[in-house]
Amino acid sequence: MFLLNVSTLSIGQEHRVTIPAIHFSVPEPSITLKELIRNTVTHQIMLLSESFEEDIIADKVNKQYLSESDVSRLASEGKIVINHGDHSKDFLTVAIEKAISGFEKGRYKIFIAGQDTLGLDTNITLSKTTDVKFLRLLPLIGG
Repeated sequence: MFLLNVSTLSIGQEHRVTIPAIHFSVPEPSITLKELIRNTVTHQIMLLSESFEEDIIADKVNKQYLSESDVSRLASEGKIVINHGDHSKDFLTVAIEKAISGFEKGRYKIFIAGQDTLGLDTNITLSKTTDVKFLRLLPLIGG
């Protein structure tokens, strides 16, 4: 088993943790970045569901993986109010789609053992314990 220690950090807003660090194991020594995102979001939601209701979980997850329309709307309003997404899909599926889309559109970066990652199909070789950071990039108000 290969242990992943995943933490999130947002740059461009007050430093507060919306999603606590998570730790999970995967059985194989390599994983694609897309699968890492899927696993991370799944484990984040599992952890948050131990303490919060779905609307609060949605708010925390959406703040990490905002859609482009949310970013534009929030920038024009100067506040963070999150749309909970497409209610015709299950919550986990929507959250994973937002996270993958957010990475593709450059809303956040992922660093593995201190190294920047490239594309979703990038194959990542894991050590017995691997540190992963999701770095959320937020535009600053006024520029």
